[in-house]
Parts: sequence; structure tokens; C-alpha cells
Amino acid sequence: ADPLLSSAGVSLSHGQLTTLLHEFGHVLHALLSRTRYQSVSGIRCAHDYVELPSTVFEHLASDREALKLLARHSTTREPL
Repeated sequence: ADPLLSSAGVSLSHGQLTTLLHEFGHVLHALLSRTRYQSVSGIRCAHDYVELPSTVFEHLASDREALKLLARHSTTREPL
């Protein structure tokens, strides 16, 4: 059995949460990119545009209000 998985949910370190949210930003960017020209959609655009959604989501891992929604203590289930 995976030690990160339990009946209480998934246990992630702060670094893992940061990475998860960063990659989620890439996923949303790819899903929501809509353009007439495929050569500038998704990851086929300037580096700044590729990283912007990811960087924004990554910062949620350090935002107190976001953590109240995303993180819970593994035993007490209280927001962190």
C-alpha cells in the first residue's frame, strides 16, 4: 500500500503541493487555450505565457486563504 494514501486522503509535502499546483496551471493553460493558429497555442508560445498560469497556481501553495481550502490536518481534519 502507498504510504501517501490513506482513508483520510492524500498526504503531500509543501513541495509536492507546489509542484502539483504548478503542473495544474500547465494543464489548465493547455485545456483553455483557444486560438486560430495552433503554432501559438498551449505550450507552443513564448515562455512567459507558458509559465504564467503555472506560476499563479504555484503561489496558492503559500497563500493562507487558499491553504484553508486545500489543506487539512491528517488527524484532526482542521484547515491548516
